Amino acid sequence: TESKDRITYFSSFMVDPQNLPTNVMYHEEEDIYLRDDRWINVAYLERAGMDYELRYEWQFGANDLSLITRHSRNNKFAVQPDAANPEVQSLVTTRNDRDNDLRAILSPIPKHQTNVQLIWERGGFSASVDVQGAARTSRIATGGGPDGQEFITKPATVWDLVLGYDFGQDTLFDAPAWMGGLRTTITVNNLTNKFPRNSQVNLGTGEVREWSINPIYEWTQGRSYRLTVQKSF
Repeated sequence: TESKDRITYFSSFMVDPQNLPTNVMYHEEEDIYLRDDRWINVAYLERAGMDYELRYEWQFGANDLSLITRHSRNNKFAVQPDAANPEVQSLVTTRNDRDNDLRAILSPIPKHQTNVQLIWERGGFSASVDVQGAARTSRIATGGGPDGQEFITKPATVWDLVLGYDFGQDTLFDAPAWMGGLRTTITVNNLTNKFPRNSQVNLGTGEVREWSINPIYEWTQGRSYRLTVQKSF
């Protein structure tokens, strides 16, 4: 996969009051931080890597089982945020705002990511378990001392569960004719309620501070439930 000159997302993952990212503004009168999350055109973006997918399906009796494994490796993610500045930053694993003249507006991407999905189906019933994981990323920034700080994020391994049932005549439980085309789905995202682990390292003293939740953005990533009922005619 190779992408060039892509529209990309303008975001940051943490706010250090001593070293604000370029898309975070502080309003002193109201004592609040505002983050700009627009989609933007960057001057140049190039991504190169390999995506692998292994799929296996088998049947036994009335059961259908499938296993899908996807693995992505990123070898290059080069960004030139500003057309007026020729500097290009590499954002695989590490975003370095301390040693570059132009602070990047994009977050670093992990060196590798993996997703595994197991699906079981029988007589209108389906159950799916989805597991996702990724390598750590870090951001090196000025502030907090002459040598700066490194902010490290270790993504959590996230489990999602989806249970669905199609009502009909040829299903596990025969339903009245009017229920044909009716489907209900229960989705539980982040089943184990895991959050990324973050740490802040003072590059001068080696002092490490760790925390598990960044309330600025991570409170939306905990366990969540969703019930969906669909009817087709």
